[in-house]
Amino acid sequence: MDSSHYPHTDIAFGISELQRRNIITLEEHTYLMQLLQDKNEDLIQIEASSKTFEEKQHELIKIARLWQKPASVQVPKSKQLEDNTSPLDTFLHEKKKRQHVETELKLSLAISEMISIVETQEEP
Repeated sequence: MDSSHYPHTDIAFGISELQRRNIITLEEHTYLMQLLQDKNEDLIQIEASSKTFEEKQHELIKIARLWQKPASVQVPKSKQLEDNTSPLDTFLHEKKKRQHVETELKLSLAISEMISIVETQEEP
């Protein structure tokens, strides 16, 4: 092919070859071809470089995958160490832990009922 009639033939062939070998997806192929049509400077530099065909394809893969946002990033839950330096902070933390414990709540209700029963029996 005459490169005067078809500029960027080598880079377009490289992009198509990557897609044909299923190295890049159709969306990545379309994205790279759009960049080539818009005469992206990065693609022009890759084409003008004296790298081998495989190195150029590797650079194309980098560009194709740069624009994609990861589907989801898994952030591991980190166990935060409790700050025991402040007495107030420790007190509030312990109080919060006690609020969620059912047995302590039941015990406190049972004790208050026992006190009221004892008070009613002592009255006569």
